[in-house]
Amino acid sequence: GVNSEAPRLTLPPLKLGKLTVDTPVVLAPMAGVTNKAFRRLCSEYGGGLYVTEMVTARALVERKPESMRIIEHDPDEKIRSIQIYGVDAVNVGKAVRMVVEEDRADHIDLNFGCPAPKVTRRGGGAALPWKTDLFTAIVQTAVKEASRNDIPLTIKMRKGIDDDHITFLESAKIARDAGVAAIALHGRTAAQHYSGKADWDSIAQLRELIPDVPILGNGDIFSAEDAVRMVEQTGVDGVVIGRGCQGRPWLFGDLQNAFEGSSERIRPTLTEVSDMIYRHAELLVETFGDETRGLREIRKHVAWYFKGYPVGGELRAKMAQVPDLATFRELMLSWTTRLVTRVPPLRVRAAAPAAPSSRTCPMAGWIRASWGTLSVWAWRRLSWIFPAAKHLYLCAAACCLRVAAHPFVSLFVRYFPLLQRLQTLPVDPHRRIEFMAGLIRKDDMDEVRARTDIREIIEGYVSLKSAGIGTYKGLCPFHDERTPSFNVRPQVGS
Repeated sequence: GVNSEAPRLTLPPLKLGKLTVDTPVVLAPMAGVTNKAFRRLCSEYGGGLYVTEMVTARALVERKPESMRIIEHDPDEKIRSIQIYGVDAVNVGKAVRMVVEEDRADHIDLNFGCPAPKVTRRGGGAALPWKTDLFTAIVQTAVKEASRNDIPLTIKMRKGIDDDHITFLESAKIARDAGVAAIALHGRTAAQHYSGKADWDSIAQLRELIPDVPILGNGDIFSAEDAVRMVEQTGVDGVVIGRGCQGRPWLFGDLQNAFEGSSERIRPTLTEVSDMIYRHAELLVETFGDETRGLREIRKHVAWYFKGYPVGGELRAKMAQVPDLATFRELMLSWTTRLVTRVPPLRVRAAAPAAPSSRTCPMAGWIRASWGTLSVWAWRRLSWIFPAAKHLYLCAAACCLRVAAHPFVSLFVRYFPLLQRLQTLPVDPHRRIEFMAGLIRKDDMDEVRARTDIREIIEGYVSLKSAGIGTYKGLCPFHDERTPSFNVRPQVGS
């Protein structure tokens, strides 16, 4: 329908090197979401740049079947766009070269914004820009390889690791000097994941700092009105849409209308949403070439499409038993009939997830790793009783493992707030100790005593390791998988 009060503005096309994106909107890469099926569904509503799911550089170089499937495009996709993730310049360079030489993409994006722990633990994603030398090498190598066929290369990143380790301004300068075609910034740190409110002021700050490269804003855009406000507040050249379009592919139609100066907005009825879900399921079956897998993939999308409607566990249970598309169609029609008589809820922005809790037992990571499946099973079943039960369980487990008796545990607990902050730093053990010294000075702690305590913690860690007690790597913040041992005691930097 048309809403005469809807905010609107006229935004020029987005220029990425030799490419022109008429509608300055980018679909953010999302694992398990932005496959060919979802990209096609979104593009049927509005224009924009539709990027594939993230693919790892090494898997691409090794031509793993799943990675090769991810970078496939439909013949009618105007701009073939892919996103590559890597943690070393060699593999990223090889992956970009392969894509360019085999003409598999018209645009390449590098991922420096993923906050997932499985990615940042390896020093990748949103954690990688902290290593400026490595970040510079990766971006320069990728730009050089992409320029072989004049393919524009862009980057997507976050503000930094946490509020104490902000990297986006320095990283943007490095990327600009390397010759990237655009920079996208999500206004959150890696530590925030998707909690809290995106910091649009940081996006405006980046726009002011880098006036000669297109800047794209990302974070908390759940409607065309949000996108218009971001552009007006920050001055960005375009927007990147992630969670806001989950279960709402028509959002791209709203965005195109808004940026073309139109107040028209798409407000589908429940019946139209049901038809959309079925079409999505058909496209997924076509994408994977497997009806069973396609129907399995649609389940999470149904939850997003029906968000706000009273369709709980009963629908999910029935969906798990759907054998084919025909049965799926009947199920969707029956549920639509039951709901259509009710007033559909207003589709508002999704609630931000709660911030990661900082009240974590110091031994939690190590004990969970040591006890494996049994620990996870007990952890999950205690979590619904009351939070304190989890900590009591971990303390009891520590006593059973005779860890609590170790002389350095009290020191570990004393410095846990600092150690916890160090866990997020993707740097080698020697640099972590230097950071520890810096944090000690910042927190006005006794530096001489703290230096001694740090050494005792390291020595205690080494003794635990030599004794072979459990899985030790989650226990010590100085552990690095690339460092085989601590036979030589590192010295604390001044």
